[in-house]
Amino acid sequence: MSGPSHSSRLVLVSHALCPYVQRAAIVLAEKGLPSERRDIDLANKPGWFLAISPLGNG
Repeated sequence: MSGPSHSSRLVLVSHALCPYVQRAAIVLAEKGLPSERRDIDLANKPGWFLAISPLGNG
């Protein structure tokens, strides 16, 4: 999977079980706002994620 692209769509980067991003995704869907969710493996963070968050904690 490649990193986030620069577009008008909001990209939520999360772990599959994160309740905070689940809540944000629900609100965006209820508001009809386009978004994309990208779940990452917290034990093996992708390079593009570490490039935008060097400490790896978002």
